[in-house]
Amino acid sequence: MKKIYLGAFALIAGINISAQTIDFESTILTTNSYNNGSDLSGGFTYDGIHFSNYYDTTYFYNEGFSISNVQDNTTPGWGNQYSSMANGGYLSANYAIFYPSGNIDLSSTPRYVESMRITNSTYAALSMKNGDAVGKKFGSIYDANGIIDGTNGNDFLKLTIHSLSILGDTMASIDYYLADFRFADSTLDYIVEDWDLLDLTSLNIQGESIAYLVFKFESSDIGQFGINTPTYFAMDDLKYANGTASIAEEMAAEWKVYPNPFVDIIHIEGVSGKIIIRNLEGRVVYQADSLDKTIYLENLPSGIYTVFVESANKVSTKRIVKL
Repeated sequence: MKKIYLGAFALIAGINISAQTIDFESTILTTNSYNNGSDLSGGFTYDGIHFSNYYDTTYFYNEGFSISNVQDNTTPGWGNQYSSMANGGYLSANYAIFYPSGNIDLSSTPRYVESMRITNSTYAALSMKNGDAVGKKFGSIYDANGIIDGTNGNDFLKLTIHSLSILGDTMASIDYYLADFRFADSTLDYIVEDWDLLDLTSLNIQGESIAYLVFKFESSDIGQFGINTPTYFAMDDLKYANGTASIAEEMAAEWKVYPNPFVDIIHIEGVSGKIIIRNLEGRVVYQADSLDKTIYLENLPSGIYTVFVESANKVSTKRIVKL
């Protein structure tokens, strides 16, 4: 198994590929509704990319992906499981809701994945924020039954995304925290409630084609039957390109960051979009909308970071190292 954290290596060089986008808008829904696979179609396909769905006709529940345009970020509970905490899609009506297992099948043609938008479902976010009959309130020392659970309030919900080869072997993996209450400074604790841009570039391996993306959850709130936290997330705008990663295609020279390695300050030139800097766990440590920029990062610990530049038509990432 080869595990590569978010943006850690970015395929050695900067990445700059014009991407296509799946925004789920081609699925026709009436206002404030969803398609959870009850038609037994087995999933949703866009440009040959298949989002799996299983619907149980005995107990009337689904696994994998549903497509929704529900806008409700205030109603708690399982009855509101098909809504995003961002109160709709990212700059459009439709979005996908995932629960609790399934995959994205990209095996129809060689694919390169670039990024996606991600946020919590309303059901999961309000469960973590306030607690419910099964899931605890994050940050509390007590479980949902009022019993001290041993976490000391250091709670988290982590999503791990694995890219698989056509043989099912894991190519690479990234972690993303949908909620994290493990900080020494509790003011940094968070539950993701808005659409975040998740860099997927490190899931690609040079010269290899991704066949599947699979999703796994971990949580601090564990009970007799597994994770108590609702294991959902919402996604939108999956960006991808046809073909495998190629260093010749990805050596982008349109913008630069220097010095690298650096001590306290970096300079970015040639940028005409949003700048995001993430650490190896995928947490945002800096973001701004800017052209050329001098960025002061003296408060960051030493380590590897990824500078992520988003513009209208493309996404670029470059690795930097702080001494």
